[in-house]
Amino acid sequence: MTNEQHAAEYQGLASLYRLYSNLMLRELTDEQIQVLADADWSFEDDGSDEARGYAWMQRYLRFRGNNARQDLAVDYARIFLAAGVYEGETAVPYESVYLSEAKILMQEPRDEVVKVYGQCGFQVDPELKTPEDHAGYELEFCAMLCERISQRLAGGEDAAELIATLD
Repeated sequence: MTNEQHAAEYQGLASLYRLYSNLMLRELTDEQIQVLADADWSFEDDGSDEARGYAWMQRYLRFRGNNARQDLAVDYARIFLAAGVYEGETAVPYESVYLSEAKILMQEPRDEVVKVYGQCGFQVDPELKTPEDHAGYELEFCAMLCERISQRLAGGEDAAELIATLD
């Protein structure tokens, strides 16, 4: 595979990571919902969870009602903010909760992430007031790295250090 092909692959990964990041960090606007609805989500159905997820998303977007933004905002609040959830499961998108000994926010994994972000010149959105080890930020960081890798490869430069950071 050529450097240009590798660069294109990393650019595609950057777009995918950025999409996932946006879905986890912010409620969608009407414009974003329309962009997603107009996108081509078709790809080979290999029976994977990813394939089923994209098929489900495509179906929802195709047949969404007039209140899609509000419906998705309610889902976002319930899933990621645990709004109105008193029993049952929600997504806890913070690395500290899973990897720290205490299983709570703002622990060592968050500190490690902040250190890596600083070394790579990545800054989180301070307006969101969300801990840095949120999965959405980590995906945004991966998107930034993939874009840098793509640029280096397209320019014929070595990207091994950035690829190692991504790993």
